[in-house]
Amino acid sequence: RNYIYIEDQYLVFNEISNAIGNVLNRLRGKVIIVIPRVTEDPVYPLVCDSVEAIRFHRFDFINRLQRINRSKIEVYFLQNASNPTGLREIYVHAKLMIIDDIWATIGSANIGRRSMTHDSEINIAVIDGAIENGRRKFARDLRISLWTEHLGVGRGAVDDPVASIGLWSSTAAAGGGRIAVYPMPTGNDELCFYNVVDPDGR
Repeated sequence: RNYIYIEDQYLVFNEISNAIGNVLNRLRGKVIIVIPRVTEDPVYPLVCDSVEAIRFHRFDFINRLQRINRSKIEVYFLQNASNPTGLREIYVHAKLMIIDDIWATIGSANIGRRSMTHDSEINIAVIDGAIENGRRKFARDLRISLWTEHLGVGRGAVDDPVASIGLWSSTAAAGGGRIAVYPMPTGNDELCFYNVVDPDGR
């Protein structure tokens, strides 16, 4: 109803993109996604160019959502703004999703077909019993902790997820901070992707 927040290393499983797309237009807020700028994944480097394959399918994931409602999708990567030698990317290895300050999942499963069908992964999904102002404490506190860290603001600035969601775009536009707008990827290697990088285990 209000927002979807995702941090993920890969972001390439279109079944999840389609599920998000089904609710996109009814969100009061937006879908905020944080991913690595480049997923340098040397999976089977002698077999195929897995980096290009991941770039292409990440583009497909994001583009499916943008075709439904571009204004509801924002994608960012993280950088080290305090590095004296200049900005340097912070690699996102997280696998988490938070929805509406109600539901959260954290674990080892990427948003990828391999993780979701046959890799040895484990996630927990949490809807806890502690309710504060209509929101579940675990999901709310996790989101606030991440948003204050990434946006460089106090807890009060991001208490309301819908009212504060505009801080993402304004912080990125200001530059020099921890977040930057993700540059849409290119590349294509479907044969490599579906058979080597992200095969279906069902």
